[in-house]
Amino acid sequence: MDIAMIARRITQGRLATHFSSLRREDGLASHMFTDDVHLGVMPLRSREADNYRVVLAGKTEDNPKTIALLHSVQAYEQYSLGEIVAGAVQEIAQRLAWHGRSLYEIIPDDNGQFELQSATLERLIQLPWIVVQFVPRKDREYWQRSLLVAASQNTWRISIPDELGGYRAYKRILRTLRTSDRIAPEFWRRDLEQGKVNQTFDFSDFRRTTEVSEARATQVWGWPRRDYGGENWTEIAHLYRILTFRWAQAKLREHIVTELNSLLRRLQIDNEIQINGLPVSSEIARLRAAMMDGTISFKEASEGSNID
Repeated sequence: MDIAMIARRITQGRLATHFSSLRREDGLASHMFTDDVHLGVMPLRSREADNYRVVLAGKTEDNPKTIALLHSVQAYEQYSLGEIVAGAVQEIAQRLAWHGRSLYEIIPDDNGQFELQSATLERLIQLPWIVVQFVPRKDREYWQRSLLVAASQNTWRISIPDELGGYRAYKRILRTLRTSDRIAPEFWRRDLEQGKVNQTFDFSDFRRTTEVSEARATQVWGWPRRDYGGENWTEIAHLYRILTFRWAQAKLREHIVTELNSLLRRLQIDNEIQINGLPVSSEIARLRAAMMDGTISFKEASEGSNID
């Protein structure tokens, strides 16, 4: 029996969704960054958004297949098409924000529809016809196996787009932010636990150095951290980062929709997801350039790039 035949015989739904033993705590900066990334990809109140509209182009009879697929990645039931699409895009964006890339198993049902089940990329290798997960010893009791296997043809992968640096660059951002802590350095906290207080430590200089490190790490994304104080930034630099972050979120939204449409074609579902009424990345880039050359005000640029 050849490898391709073995792969076709592997049942779906075989990969682990997570490994509890490998879970790590995020630092404050990385937690804030990943939250900010995915929460601004789609309107938070999609039902109430004035201009937001979604169309499923193609065969109307295939609409239930697309809706079932999109519903499967969400934790909550949605009802309108706009909410279903917004919820799916935001859930996928959240996983990309956490990990830089995501893997889903494609699971068909008896009605000719498909579900997407998330799978962890930890301890996973890609072979020509199959993907293999090596289960950590501490998680083997839960998953009842030391090795989990699925056919490659039954999986879907999506990563941070190249325009935003791609997966590897994104992982470097997360590593930098996980080690970043604006409150105090680790040695100072250790001394404090032992009852020692370093009176000569310059917190303002430490905060500035940390802020510069975070800004450099997230330069492509333009992340304007929520607890930004303003003392180390000019106003125009901060406004530029706000618009750059909205541009990056629009890029991520467009990438997810493009990849979902590619998946629909692969599954021979004759639908195309079309989102209308939200600012596209090219328009946000134009507004940012116009603001920088003084043609329009920040208020105009902000209103033209806002999705809510």
